[in-house]
Amino acid sequence: MNEWTRIQPPAPLIRYLPANDRGRDYVVGDLHGCRALLDRLLATVNFDPTVDRLFSVGDLVDRGPDSMGGLALLREPWFHAVRGNHEAMLLDFTWGALNYGSPLPMGARHEFTRNGGEWIYEQYDAANACLGAALLELLDRVRRLPCLLVVGAGQQRFHLVHADLYDASKPDEVARDVDLDALAQSWSGLDVTDRHPADFPYLAQRWLWSRILMGGRMQRPMPVDLPGLSPTYCGHSIAATPRRALSHSCLDTGGFLAALQAPDSADYGLTLIDAGTGSVFRG
Repeated sequence: MNEWTRIQPPAPLIRYLPANDRGRDYVVGDLHGCRALLDRLLATVNFDPTVDRLFSVGDLVDRGPDSMGGLALLREPWFHAVRGNHEAMLLDFTWGALNYGSPLPMGARHEFTRNGGEWIYEQYDAANACLGAALLELLDRVRRLPCLLVVGAGQQRFHLVHADLYDASKPDEVARDVDLDALAQSWSGLDVTDRHPADFPYLAQRWLWSRILMGGRMQRPMPVDLPGLSPTYCGHSIAATPRRALSHSCLDTGGFLAALQAPDSADYGLTLIDAGTGSVFRG
């Protein structure tokens, strides 16, 4: 157990936060290390960190130019994020180093390094076979990220999840608010801090990886809204513009492609949305 673990409270799979009665709430799509794009968007909306909050649908790291800048947001009191599949891969890759001081598997073919995680070697002291102190502290914050955030209550309520809330075990296939609250109650004693990502409950795994809803794998037309499910912001499945289906709004619009000026990337960018007004901003 390291010094950061000792001073932090347990981390639940589902975390509840109160509504913001002082300022505005914004939600940003998959960041993937595009910190400069985000900072410009926040300046565009005159983000006020003393009263405003920023929420992330996960995937703070990999692919883009500044993964450490993305992780550094976790230090900010106005920033809240859910765990994405790239955070899950990061924790899997660093599990031995983070928990037991083991050396990183340098040069190993791992899904993390195959999907943009090579940046981590810049934060690794190969001579002493250890992770840098800054990364260690940020990884401890990553391991505390919930898989679902529930913000506010009643008409003000909204959710954040990385992929979608598709639930293959239910006839209606997508979880409603009452289902999520029941899960939160049943999982209330489960602390995610020291659990390996592979040991998460099956449904929570789907929240990180599913492409059933927003990845185009549903085989029937879908209405925009789903009665009983509050607005739910997600990412994970890239498209040039945000999409809505069954009360989900997918905000993964390929910000890293724009940041890297990849071929055919003109239609892509980082998406920021005002959760109160629905206003969308692109960078």
